[in-house]
Amino acid sequence: MKNHSLAVRSVTVAAAAALTLGIAPFAPADAQVGVVREDGGVHVSDSTIDTSATGTLTIFKRANPASTQAPTGEVVAQAPGDALAGAGFTLYKVTNADLSTNAGIAAASNLTVTTAKQGTPVAGEKITDAQGKANWDNLPVGVYLLKETTTPAGYSPAADSLVFIPMTRENATNGGTQWLYDITAYPKNTSQQQPEKKVEDSGKNVGDTVKYTIDTWAQTVREGQYRTIYRIEDTLDKALDAENAKVTVTPNTFTQGTDYTVTKNGQNIVVEFTDAGVAKIQNGQQISATIEAKVKENVLTDGALKNKARQIQNNPNSNQKTKENETPNDTPEVKTYYGKINFKKVDGDRKALQGAEFQVYGTNEATCSNADANKDARQTANGKDTWTSGQDGTVTIEGLHANNIANMDSKGNTTPNKYTKYCLFETKSPSGFELLAEPLEFTLTASTDTNTVTASEIKVGNNAGEVVNLKDTTPKLPLTGGMGIGLLALLGGLIIAAGAFAAKRRSA
Repeated sequence: MKNHSLAVRSVTVAAAAALTLGIAPFAPADAQVGVVREDGGVHVSDSTIDTSATGTLTIFKRANPASTQAPTGEVVAQAPGDALAGAGFTLYKVTNADLSTNAGIAAASNLTVTTAKQGTPVAGEKITDAQGKANWDNLPVGVYLLKETTTPAGYSPAADSLVFIPMTRENATNGGTQWLYDITAYPKNTSQQQPEKKVEDSGKNVGDTVKYTIDTWAQTVREGQYRTIYRIEDTLDKALDAENAKVTVTPNTFTQGTDYTVTKNGQNIVVEFTDAGVAKIQNGQQISATIEAKVKENVLTDGALKNKARQIQNNPNSNQKTKENETPNDTPEVKTYYGKINFKKVDGDRKALQGAEFQVYGTNEATCSNADANKDARQTANGKDTWTSGQDGTVTIEGLHANNIANMDSKGNTTPNKYTKYCLFETKSPSGFELLAEPLEFTLTASTDTNTVTASEIKVGNNAGEVVNLKDTTPKLPLTGGMGIGLLALLGGLIIAAGAFAAKRRSA
């Protein structure tokens, strides 16, 4: 460690002190340098800094430290927090600072990260290693601006800081007697909770309304940092009716029109906080947006409806409300799965039957039965609640929610659908044919790997995908009041009359 004893008695500069833990810049504004005169004035003497010397800066990046360390500029035996690899830092020489004289040091003590004039980078960006370490060698005496220029995902960046080389050694505790040229610092990052998204879609078919919730958390903004931008964006799947979507924000302490605005541009929905709303946001505060949108008919009837959202905040080390200062953070994608089923209505000779009508009911029973024809479980999908076989006998039922996956969230958690299977009822048979005696069971199974939905087999008869109807087997009884009944009655009357006539002759 390079250090030099002070050659004169002086009031040392607390500000020519250490790099803080990413909380505040160096150099308190009230620092003074010099020797006190008898008349109460300050005589500014020459600096004792060796301007021909060079120094070093070593940083150890710490994540989520439980406490802060005093800015000593020296190695800390057990620095709080966890080492954070992958953070990029760039060091800039400050051009409006001179540490060759006490007057220059006094002026430099009033610098802030905003007033310091940033020069060219020193040796380019340095990336912290597995120990969170990065270092710069052969640094000429002066003031440097340290910026975190690459922040690992999920973390808020450390505050920009001013580094003095040298700084007064042990000034914080014992009173400084030496200049310290090898500076060690422990800038800290705070983990930022990632935005999340979930969908409530259980029991919702194409044509119904699904609900998305986007949960976001405000980054931690420290002293010397800024919060200027807070926005939630969601580009809805083309199968969703974005124009008529309902958008709400919680907590309800934020008021639409005053604290935030909602705009819609095609499928893109934006919740943007105003300056007044941004000012109300607290560190770590959860802010959620819900979007309720109808699944449009005849747009997506089979496969996955995909959706993810984005949280946008500003780099807290800048107060500029510019595109370049935005730090977007996407949610994982959530999906809703819809499927369809096809079969053909035929007679015993496999000829197509037109005009058969079907309805679908949801159930959670082990098997389908006639009891499942419950009106509360009757399914409407893609604008239909009854499906009819066409001229070629084909029946296509599409837009039903998959049975095995519903209510997906950002972590991939799901629940089964409201109904674990579907029951198909024939409600009208083709002319001249019998109704099916019992409902047919089928399931729609989604795959998150392929984003496809597979229907189970529908079969009545010997061939897969075919539903056979039997010809009408009702006995051909004569109709009440018809000619057949009248004829029988007439014949019966004649027989009775003949019997009565014969009996009368025998008695005579």
